[in-house]
Amino acid sequence: ATRFALVRVRGEKLRLMLESAPRHDLTVHLVDVSEAALAKASRAVVASDAREVVLHQATYEDGLAALEREAPRAGRRLVLFLGSNIGNFDPPGAEALLVSIRRSLRRGDGLLLGTDLVKPERDLLLAYDDPLGVTAAFNRNLLVR
Repeated sequence: ATRFALVRVRGEKLRLMLESAPRHDLTVHLVDVSEAALAKASRAVVASDAREVVLHQATYEDGLAALEREAPRAGRRLVLFLGSNIGNFDPPGAEALLVSIRRSLRRGDGLLLGTDLVKPERDLLLAYDDPLGVTAAFNRNLLVR
């Protein structure tokens, strides 16, 4: 049995990963603080042959803890943390997250951690100061919560 825990993965990357995943007994756990991001990612999963999709609207740390409490430990686990999200943490926070992920893994499990090296300044400005104000609205929502 193979089980996947997907942490903060969206759309295209998720779809590509699942296309190459074993098709038997696959359970996908999606973790994100954004309901919209979870909905987008779950649509990509539904298009795959995943047996079960579990959504965790939570921080990465809380989602990982929920996965540990809720998910039976049959089979292997692969934690995916794609993109450059690890760069959103300060060094102690990134280390703490990676330590908690490591604690949740057993022999035979895996972690696929994606990072970005260098982005053009224009791309970074659009990502963090987008013209529609989506990022600003997201950040204000986090502050309110």
